[in-house]
Amino acid sequence: MKRKAANLPPGSLVEALLDGRWRPCLLARRQGKDFQTLHLAPLDPPGELLPVDPETKLNPLPGQLHLEPTPATGQEPGPPIPTGGAFSAPDGQWLKTEEDYKGQRSLACVNLATGTIARRRDRQPEITPLTLTPPTRRWTWRRR
Repeated sequence: MKRKAANLPPGSLVEALLDGRWRPCLLARRQGKDFQTLHLAPLDPPGELLPVDPETKLNPLPGQLHLEPTPATGQEPGPPIPTGGAFSAPDGQWLKTEEDYKGQRSLACVNLATGTIARRRDRQPEITPLTLTPPTRRWTWRRR
């Protein structure tokens, strides 16, 4: 059953029609001083952050996405993390994305648990790169 984006909590896993095909996405929220904006972070493939109208109808996916990231092989802890890459930091697990923000291409990070958007979390010295298994293979679903 489709629901309006504004009625879904940030961090929800949804399915959205993007470029003519249904793609799994993470619903993300940017909290400004006097405003909130909603965005979709597609997970197949990851790497972009797209604004979404609060009235847009999205398909909530059943259950809860259980991410099983594994440490990336052959990489040292710390930057750089490529766009679309996931990493673990002291304040959570993040997905590095690219977006059009105020007319420029900008990097943003989306918290995989809460859907919160933050700037440049990938520059912390104590981050560990992670590899996310593409959703078409090993992503597992848990019923709520």
